[in-house]
Amino acid sequence: MARGEPDPGRREGRQRIRELAEGGAVAAVPVRWPAAIAPESAHEFRHRETRWLQEHGVRTPDTTPA
Repeated sequence: MARGEPDPGRREGRQRIRELAEGGAVAAVPVRWPAAIAPESAHEFRHRETRWLQEHGVRTPDTTPA
């Protein structure tokens, strides 16, 4: 995996979150900055990942300060 991989499905930390979601071990993954999921230049990955989590019953609340 290259440093700065934009596809969250290819990043080790995000793969672990998916494993936890599939096992029902998490109900929510708070996101402070949407770009932490995928950079704006690859926003389609962010939307795909968020949709996948929601399909597995995991909420993704935005905790970005107002």
